[in-house]
Amino acid sequence: GHGAQQQQQPSPHTQLEKKTHLSHEQHSHDHGHSHGHSHSHEHSHEHSHGHDHSHNDASRGPLRNLPQIRQMLEDASPEYIPVWVKEKSISAFTELAKAEAATHGSDSLDAVHFHEVGAIDSIVDTVGTVLALYCLGVETVSCSRLPLGEGTVWTDHGLLPVPAPATLRLLVDMPTCPGPPGITGELVTPTAAALLKVLVTTTTTTTTTTTTTTTAGGHHHRRRSRIPGRPPSFTIRRIGVGAGTKDFSKHPNILRVMIGDSVVLALVKKTRLAQYRENIGEFAVCSQKKRTNKQQQQQQQRKLEKALVMDPDIPLAQATIIDNVSSAQNDGRPRLKKDRTSRLSLPQQECSSLSAPDMERLQEQGFPAGLSRAMNENKLAFPLRIWVVDNSGSMNKNDGHRIVETLSKDNVKLVDCTRWAEIQQTVDFHVDMAALLKAPTVFRLLNDPGRAVGRQQFSVAENGPHTIATDVQAARQTMRTASPGGVTPLSSHVHEIRDNILAMESDLRANGSKVAIVLATDGLPTDRRGNNNSFVKNDFVEALRSLEGLPVWIVVRLCTDDEEVVSFYNELDKQLELSLEVLDDFMEEAKEVYENNDWLSYSLPLHRCREMGYHNRLFDLLDERRLTPDEVRDLLCLLFGTEKFDGAPDPQGDWKGFLRVVQSVVADENEQWNPVRRKLTPWVDVKKLAKVHKNRNKSKNCAIM
Repeated sequence: GHGAQQQQQPSPHTQLEKKTHLSHEQHSHDHGHSHGHSHSHEHSHEHSHGHDHSHNDASRGPLRNLPQIRQMLEDASPEYIPVWVKEKSISAFTELAKAEAATHGSDSLDAVHFHEVGAIDSIVDTVGTVLALYCLGVETVSCSRLPLGEGTVWTDHGLLPVPAPATLRLLVDMPTCPGPPGITGELVTPTAAALLKVLVTTTTTTTTTTTTTTTAGGHHHRRRSRIPGRPPSFTIRRIGVGAGTKDFSKHPNILRVMIGDSVVLALVKKTRLAQYRENIGEFAVCSQKKRTNKQQQQQQQRKLEKALVMDPDIPLAQATIIDNVSSAQNDGRPRLKKDRTSRLSLPQQECSSLSAPDMERLQEQGFPAGLSRAMNENKLAFPLRIWVVDNSGSMNKNDGHRIVETLSKDNVKLVDCTRWAEIQQTVDFHVDMAALLKAPTVFRLLNDPGRAVGRQQFSVAENGPHTIATDVQAARQTMRTASPGGVTPLSSHVHEIRDNILAMESDLRANGSKVAIVLATDGLPTDRRGNNNSFVKNDFVEALRSLEGLPVWIVVRLCTDDEEVVSFYNELDKQLELSLEVLDDFMEEAKEVYENNDWLSYSLPLHRCREMGYHNRLFDLLDERRLTPDEVRDLLCLLFGTEKFDGAPDPQGDWKGFLRVVQSVVADENEQWNPVRRKLTPWVDVKKLAKVHKNRNKSKNCAIM
């Protein structure tokens, strides 16, 4: 158990055990980390290892000092050793150099020569440990109490007491405990102590401390900090176990890793929420009623905060309670991670017919009747849409495109702009569309735009029809004033969205519905430090893979023509067993459709439908191959309405007769701006369509048996 007395019983320390080199320094850390990540180490074995501290073994390579090791790491390619790994590894060696210099009475860190710690295998051990934490996404680390050990150890300087002088200096301010009774030998090695010194964030030495926490309401509460040497409050998600090469007679020499999610204020156990429910009113997932009195709401929040302070392990500082200014802006759920809502319920959807004014507005934007009704009915299949909008610094590049109307209604221009201007126009359209259809849609900016700009996450129609006007105003204001900046942390957003989907999975499956997830981005994923390498890419792929089997439909809306980016996302479609569609910008997608089905005007309404997650298998086929006659009929029925083709000839039996009906239907529809031909054209070029299957009705001999 974490923080308990170690029950290990190592073999007795012997003199110079034949210079046997072990794979690491034989200590076992119990790791627990969260997405805030709390990574806790449990020392469940002893660190008595076969390292011979006389350092004259030529097989271990040349000895190195701090500048040499620092230069090795700095020269390494970030593709293999990310910047964060370099920084932490160099910090570990620096702490070691400080301890060695102080032990030897030297004022210069550069003059210190490492012995076995400076050999290549020990460098690999140190860097490999930090790299493993990086690949696992660890952000915070805690450790159990470290056993001091007793006895002596042989070194180049002769027989020294345990812990060795440099190790003891490294253990200053670290939580420690005695070793198991009767056990002698080194239990914590210098490398282990240096790594923990750098990585561990909970290193207070008192058994309990008292801190003052200021809540969002401005009230001060006193709470105890976590007892050092004990595990943090977290939910275990995965476990890994590895064994060292040294065998002990009475206990295993293992390293255990626990990966989990940190506990935040909003995820308190249901039993504790139930205890306080009567006192705090409607809060978090228990909130169903509307609250109108701001003073009463603040009182309820203070009651909750006061109640939860009773538990010292609940990290109040990790959650921010937003004042419920109005029911339109907050439904009572806590806002986590800078306004990125942790959703716990699915919006209830009703599919009422579009009103005549709404149908007229859609038709003014180029949507024919059939497509308008299909989009409205699609709310039942997709009761929620979640957009992740890239506002990273690369969105400032000036290779985007946006559509501009001219004074002439028959002329539309596609002009160059920044990628951000292109996505601004796209989001503005979908904000209006969500409002018109009353379709709950959540927009999450990739990076926090700043409090003066607006929320990082905003939504339209999420809280019901009565808030739509306010929702639209807030969304437009945020998109208008936000400016690109920052990195591309796509993986963290995918993980958060996955947690949201899991919370509503049962309701989705019961209704036979899905959530549409739209990733609107212009670049490859990065970590929070801006690194883009194979580790980060793999982490993003695994994040998407975690959505496999869930009721989702994913659209990747690319805002760039960069070949590397386009290739990366196209390969995702092949690698993952996901319902996934990768969309280029309007112009590029139109060109692809034109190559296979040049009779169709791939107009903006079609592209907008695909952007918002409307899915029909015919849309997938448009840019892959020529549609068959039956597929042509099905697509036109979708666009214009099945009623328009009542009584029309079967295209397989009377192709020319079917085309005459198509000609009549298309003549009644408004022309659309064709991005390939750069002018207004009918939805369907009947002459080109006729040529596609011109030999359809020629007589053929057929035998039916």
